[in-house]
Amino acid sequence: MSLAAALPERRFLGHPMMLVPLFLSETWERFSFYGMRALLVLYMVNYLKFADSTALDTLGNYLALVYALPMLGGLMADRLLGYRNAVMIGQVLMAFGHLTMAFDGGATPGDATRQILFVGMALVAVGNGFMKPNISTMVGKLYAPGDARRDAGFSLFYMGVNLGAAGGGLATAWLAQEYGWSWGFGAAGLGMLIGLAVFAAARPHLPADAIAGGGRPRMPSWLLPAIAALVVITWALLQAHEITGLLLSVGAAVVISILAYHALRHGTELQRGRMLAALLLALASIVLWFIADQSAGSLTLLAERHTPREVFGLQIPAASYQNLNPIFIIVLAPLLGQLWLFLANRRSDLSSQAKFTLGLLMTAGSAAALLLPCFLAGSGEQISPWWLVLSYLVGAAGEVLISPIGLSAITRLAMPGVVGTMMGLWFLATAGADFLAEEVGKLVSIDPSVAGATSHLGDYVTLFTVLTAIGVAASALLYLLQPWLTRLVADAAPAE
Repeated sequence: MSLAAALPERRFLGHPMMLVPLFLSETWERFSFYGMRALLVLYMVNYLKFADSTALDTLGNYLALVYALPMLGGLMADRLLGYRNAVMIGQVLMAFGHLTMAFDGGATPGDATRQILFVGMALVAVGNGFMKPNISTMVGKLYAPGDARRDAGFSLFYMGVNLGAAGGGLATAWLAQEYGWSWGFGAAGLGMLIGLAVFAAARPHLPADAIAGGGRPRMPSWLLPAIAALVVITWALLQAHEITGLLLSVGAAVVISILAYHALRHGTELQRGRMLAALLLALASIVLWFIADQSAGSLTLLAERHTPREVFGLQIPAASYQNLNPIFIIVLAPLLGQLWLFLANRRSDLSSQAKFTLGLLMTAGSAAALLLPCFLAGSGEQISPWWLVLSYLVGAAGEVLISPIGLSAITRLAMPGVVGTMMGLWFLATAGADFLAEEVGKLVSIDPSVAGATSHLGDYVTLFTVLTAIGVAASALLYLLQPWLTRLVADAAPAE
């Protein structure tokens, strides 16, 4: 039974009332996650004295694991834990992880400080794996099959994600600049604790989960040791770049094979077509995150090294530019959410694949917006920060057209019994994109330990040319595939 059938008729902006605690819980969780992410590459480069390439490798490993582990978390929620238990486990782990990273290594941090950072990152990555796919799945289950409010509901939920991301990044960047790194990471930990409290308060009011096959969720005695082992493995992978990349490739092949087997063995022809469409949309999302998540690495280094710090008389931390993306999404998401609802009520809504196509084109435009100023800067090696503002604005428009719509499409197209697993695949695609993003981001890396090593805008011209070309090509390909995808997803209802 869907949550929509069990909840009272109270509504929030026309949506099921239980969207509110899920919205708030995700808001505070994203406050902590993006607050920490805003600081991460600068913390490694400026404080721990990592070479750019080492910092970007570590960042790529971390982001890849953050988005790959939801595959496991979704599977465990589907088959064993249920969604409520999985979300609670994830929030507890993430809270411990963020607070661990608040450790202050003093003026001359040593290897112990680096290892504590890796432990904190591992806890956050594993916790995110349990929480991220399952809270999104719970949002999807708020809506009955065929409910026209689904895309609008996910857009509102996505606004909550970005409220937290904007607030977290601004708070941690300012605290880190004014009081030190530990204050910034500590604020991220506090945000996670608030998110945990919000979900714990709402948890009794959510209907009980039923796992695949109709059984009751359970938490076996071996679960805690298994989670501890997973944290240790993640800690090791954060420091093993090539192995992480290999495991991502193998994991993607295995997961796609499992889903294909389930579809072929248990699905109707119509269900198999919809699963194929969901897979193609997940693959298309790789291009979005490949470009957009340059913000955590190469764009933050661009802001640090090639834009003036003072804007309107204020000293702007380089880390805070990442917050432009969620701020713009906060403005755009409700507007587009209402647009989708308006069009749906008049039976003229754009298809999910049409929104994807337009979103990919906008994402390519975000890279193109920085290509021109970097090319024209010449020997000045400085660009106006307003070009970064423009890039983040265009990129945010593309993200709103892809990410919430993609989450909605996955819950609508996946077969019963594998909704959480399919949601995990969506995040696994993001993992691969982030791993590749930091690999390409190394086009602009330097090693500050080498005498005379400096960053050049010419390297950014190469980077943004590559990103723009990939975005335009992906948009054109998806446009050509639209008629076929439309036939696959016709009249798709959400899985239960």
